[in-house]
Amino acid sequence: KEIRFPASSGVAGWVASNKMMLNIKNAYHDARFNADIDKKTGFRTRTILCHPVLSSTNQLLGVIQMVNKKKGDEGRCKELCDKAKKKKSDKSNKGYTSAFEQFSV
Repeated sequence: KEIRFPASSGVAGWVASNKMMLNIKNAYHDARFNADIDKKTGFRTRTILCHPVLSSTNQLLGVIQMVNKKKGDEGRCKELCDKAKKKKSDKSNKGYTSAFEQFSV
C-alpha cells in the first residue's frame, strides 16, 4: 500500500525546504520526524541521515534519506568518501562523484 504525505512535512520535507543535511541520532526525539509512518508500517526508525540532492545551480532535484545506521560502519564510510573524492578529481567523471557498493536486503 502506498503512503503519501505533503512534500514539506517530516525530515525529508525539512531538508528539501532548507536545502540542508540532517543527521539525526534519535528520530523520536526530533520534532521534524513523522512517527505516523512507523505506526502504519510497523517499522522502527532509530537514526536518520537525510541530504538534499542539488543541481549545479543549487536547484533542488530531490532528497536522499538513509535510516538505521549499522554500528561499526565508520571505517567503510571513510573508505567510500575517499573513493568518491578520488573519482571527483578524475577529469573523466566531469565533476560527478560515484561510490557505489553492492548490498542485499
